Amino acid sequence: MSRSLKVRTEYIGKIKLAVRRHGFPSQRALAEDLRLALSTVSNFLTGKPVDRAIFEEICQKLSLDWKEIAEVDIACLTNGTPDSEAEPLRSRSQAQPGNEVSNLEIVRSSTDLGEAPDVSLFYGRSQEIATLSQWIVRDQCRLVAILGVGGIGKTALSVKLAHQIADNFEYVVWRSLRNSPPLEEILTDLIQFLDPPQSVNLPATEYGIVSRFLDYLRQHRCLIVLDNCESILQESTCVGDYKSGYEGYGYLLKSIGESHHQSCVVLTSREKPSELVQMEGERLSVRSLRLNGLSELEGYKILETKGYSGSVAELKPLVERYSGNPLALKVISTAITELFDNNIAEFINQETILFGDIWKLLSEQFVRLSPVEVQVMYWLAIERELTSLQDIRENIFPSVPLRELLEAIESLQRRSLIEKQSSSFTQQPVIVEYVTNRLIEQLQVEIKTEQISLIHKFALVKTQSKDFVRESQLRLIVNPIIEGLRANFRTEANIRKKLDSLLHKIRNEDEFRLGYAAGNLLNLYRYLGLDIAGYDFSGLTIRQALLQDMNLQDVNFSDSEFIHSLFTQTFGGILAVRFSPDGKTLATSSTNCEIQLWEVANKQRILTLQGHTNWVRCISFHPDGKLLASASDDGSLRVWDLSKGVCKNVLRGHTGNVYGSAFSPDGQLIASTSHDATIRLWNVENGDCLRILSGHFSAVIGSSFSPCGKLLATGSFDNTIRIWDVDSGNCLHTLTEHKNWVTGLSFSPDGKWLASPSCDRTIRIWRVANWECIKILEGHTGWIWGVDWSFDSKLIASCSVDCTVKLWDIMTGECLRTLGGHGIQIWRVAFSPDGRTIATGAEDQTIALWDVESGRRITTMTGYSNWVRSAIFSPNGEAIATGHKDKTLRIWDSNSYRCLQELPDRGGGISSLAFHPNSELLASGGHDSIVKVWNWQSGQCLAVLKGHSDEVWGLAFSPIPPTQRRSQA
Repeated sequence: MSRSLKVRTEYIGKIKLAVRRHGFPSQRALAEDLRLALSTVSNFLTGKPVDRAIFEEICQKLSLDWKEIAEVDIACLTNGTPDSEAEPLRSRSQAQPGNEVSNLEIVRSSTDLGEAPDVSLFYGRSQEIATLSQWIVRDQCRLVAILGVGGIGKTALSVKLAHQIADNFEYVVWRSLRNSPPLEEILTDLIQFLDPPQSVNLPATEYGIVSRFLDYLRQHRCLIVLDNCESILQESTCVGDYKSGYEGYGYLLKSIGESHHQSCVVLTSREKPSELVQMEGERLSVRSLRLNGLSELEGYKILETKGYSGSVAELKPLVERYSGNPLALKVISTAITELFDNNIAEFINQETILFGDIWKLLSEQFVRLSPVEVQVMYWLAIERELTSLQDIRENIFPSVPLRELLEAIESLQRRSLIEKQSSSFTQQPVIVEYVTNRLIEQLQVEIKTEQISLIHKFALVKTQSKDFVRESQLRLIVNPIIEGLRANFRTEANIRKKLDSLLHKIRNEDEFRLGYAAGNLLNLYRYLGLDIAGYDFSGLTIRQALLQDMNLQDVNFSDSEFIHSLFTQTFGGILAVRFSPDGKTLATSSTNCEIQLWEVANKQRILTLQGHTNWVRCISFHPDGKLLASASDDGSLRVWDLSKGVCKNVLRGHTGNVYGSAFSPDGQLIASTSHDATIRLWNVENGDCLRILSGHFSAVIGSSFSPCGKLLATGSFDNTIRIWDVDSGNCLHTLTEHKNWVTGLSFSPDGKWLASPSCDRTIRIWRVANWECIKILEGHTGWIWGVDWSFDSKLIASCSVDCTVKLWDIMTGECLRTLGGHGIQIWRVAFSPDGRTIATGAEDQTIALWDVESGRRITTMTGYSNWVRSAIFSPNGEAIATGHKDKTLRIWDSNSYRCLQELPDRGGGISSLAFHPNSELLASGGHDSIVKVWNWQSGQCLAVLKGHSDEVWGLAFSPIPPTQRRSQA
């Protein structure tokens, strides 16, 4: 059977009557309704051959029986070949896997792949080829796009695909658009191949040529591949817009996607044309495939083809580092062989990993970005991990409308430059490194020329980043800039002169005063080791400055606004850490007699509890999270109301230091342990002592209630563990296997096990059912101070004098991971309720949060990182007052930078401050429209002044008259 049909002569009159009967006033009206070319409809109505599928479609529209009126056009067969001779080709086509095109019979195949690259060496992509083959052959998609970043392998895949499915088409054509050919030129070339005699009679307009081209796509089953489509798109605008004069390509793609035909056009592009966004869908005839990097195994094969044969352990980091980008792997494998003598470790130690063709490709793509897209790209490279839309928006300075930001992020996704995961965004490692290096190069030029552009728009380092991220920012952004300064300016004096000149420019040009420039300079001064005593930063916005351990003597910060900057605060050694039941708050206690509460999400300190007069050894949350109990060396146990930030009860009765505290599971009892060798049970509500448990022969260090609340375990300096019946107060069991102090106890959440750490450097796991020791965990090289269980009772975390935390698998007894980072002994460790985070407190005055899965340190809390809205020196120069967004007023010693006083202001963030001329009084004003006057040394609020109707931005005391100054003297 022929693939072309025509109306038998005797039925031509009948079909013309059918046209009028169905309400079509003209051939054009019928053509428009069917979305067919007018010439095709004209051929049908005049008895000329048309494609069989189109013939059937027109007959259906006109309610005609196509079998009755059709005459097969034998002459249309190639070279007059009869059906019997065409059969072998049809059989070969139908034998292709997944070929279900039953009503289209291929009679000839002609291929022109032009300048397509050789793909005889092609690895992987089997899943991608299978998907594309299904879309094109089985689903008969009309328009398919292969998208991906430069070098990812789009071109090679398109050629391989064309080879594999060629037998399903009459014509297969591959063309590159890299040189941006005009639409008329590329269509003329394609039509010349499809039907040479017709090329001399092409229409005069682009629209006419597109219509003629579509006729061929209807009449023949063609596979057309157009490579490098980004070349016809406009640079520095929203993605998908065309260069001037190339808008006709948009009409072409729209026509291909929306018109009925039997062919497929495949595009490859780094950017998705806007027409595809409007037309594509999983079940529609227009679809797109985003190409990711090669798998590890496929990446190994790429490296092997370049002559490099290393072990999997050597090759895996390379494939991961370059995200499986084929071009990047080819470039670096050559470099490793020729420049590094096959030494992968030496190559990986180089910070610059992009060069040659891959750098060129990414540069071509980067220059196409709009200004807002560039900002997003730089910020994602700085963040170096998944970043939420909200964080991106807060980072950008000056701010941009949300609409523009959303458009930029959508555009970057369509350019394959960013990836979305769980409502956050990131970049592939190759792109992160490229953008980072580009940022560094630009910043080095700006510093050298003092032509400021980026240094006030982007932070070199972020104080809120996780510790390991901030370390990367310092190593990969700040350090290269510092190396560049040293290379360009040679001496410390020249470097200081250049930075001082930049500071002068920033202070004197309004557009630079509010951005990141001042904070960036402070960080450069710090990491260059340059003293800035006496410098003037007044009136500047200080963003993302790391001010710990900096000598800020006589630095003028008057009228400055500190945003996300870190100051030094001395905590004292951290003796205890504990998460709240909901995991949102972390409580810590220390040798400075205080308890601090922190918001885990943003690492901000939200409350300080003061009252103890000696070390606070232990803290514990009430099961509902509203109360906190604290045990201190001052001999007391305190119960705190966290909603009010006040002490609810002081429980006294022990005759020695109180070492431990624990709430019962029902929240009605508190158990306290003491140096006096006793355990006391207290009523939480009224503070009454209900029972005293005696039996240990030395100080009792720790205690733990069983989850059912019926048992209490205690550990002592007498090397024993005692198990008590809570209701009767009787000692049920004494466990004597430890050889030194038992320092802390913890029941597993499922109630089956008890863990006991000891100064004998072991942790013992006891079966609660019979109090048998089933495992001894060994590995610490020093005394072990504490343990905690994961919520599923499968893991234990332990901390030790040896400065490490160890994670143990309770079933196997295996040490899964050792966490190091504190510089001195770690007193306490705690799992978050969800088991994903570990908190540690150490004698080095730091609190660290660790990711359980990776073992990486998320953050170290050593100071304040909330907004400082105002900062002033006292008139006598001995104190600095800072007003914070966290509704706290802090007073600092100007010499040691130690926090002398912390005054909570419940009303709102503090935006203005003023010292009295005698330095004894301090006035504060803020968001709540109220002015307060404080005796800052005693912490007492002396007056509350109301009357303003909006935020108080400025305050000033009247000066002391000269006569009073003389009399006071």
